Amino acid sequence: MEDVGGNISNHRTVTALICRRCPLKMCQLHPVKEDKVIQLCVIIKHPKSNMATTKNSKSIRATAKKLYQAFTEPKALEVWLVPGKMTAKVHNFDLRVGGGYQMSLFYPPTDKTSQGKTTNKEDRYTSRFLELIPNKRIVQAITFDTENPDFSDEMIMEVTFEEDRSETTVTIVFKNIPSGIRPEDNEEGTKSSLEKLTQYVE
Repeated sequence: MEDVGGNISNHRTVTALICRRCPLKMCQLHPVKEDKVIQLCVIIKHPKSNMATTKNSKSIRATAKKLYQAFTEPKALEVWLVPGKMTAKVHNFDLRVGGGYQMSLFYPPTDKTSQGKTTNKEDRYTSRFLELIPNKRIVQAITFDTENPDFSDEMIMEVTFEEDRSETTVTIVFKNIPSGIRPEDNEEGTKSSLEKLTQYVE
């Protein structure tokens, strides 16, 4: 493995690491065990805007069906989707293309530094399902409930499930990340959520 940098398809790679065993060829690896990629991340910035793309993957010992259910059941989302010590509440849920849900993420009272996008300690957003392929793929458009223009752009979240024997690789890609969200923070938050997803399904 070796560190690399440079231009790729008119995008500038901010953080990258090549692994010859990784099908993506360009990734930043986190844990590696017995030459097998079990988690990887990449951050790409678009040169002509402040928007960015992040990509996190993790291999989890669960079926694609079980993981898909964890992404499409409100009570499950409240448990694992929220990163760190935050808590969550799903306000409504309509599982169909064109449907979606509204969700609030609450910062813990002990967090004295974070500022919510909706209220002082709340990030509320609306997610609209663009594509639902059971056990294979979920695409949704996410819009924060905010008056701050730095967070108002629509963000795309793509989730794929690739099952291989006793494990399934879950990949989450965020595109068009609003300029007010640091891609590094988005990556770390997604990594934390994937760890909680692992605990939830295993």
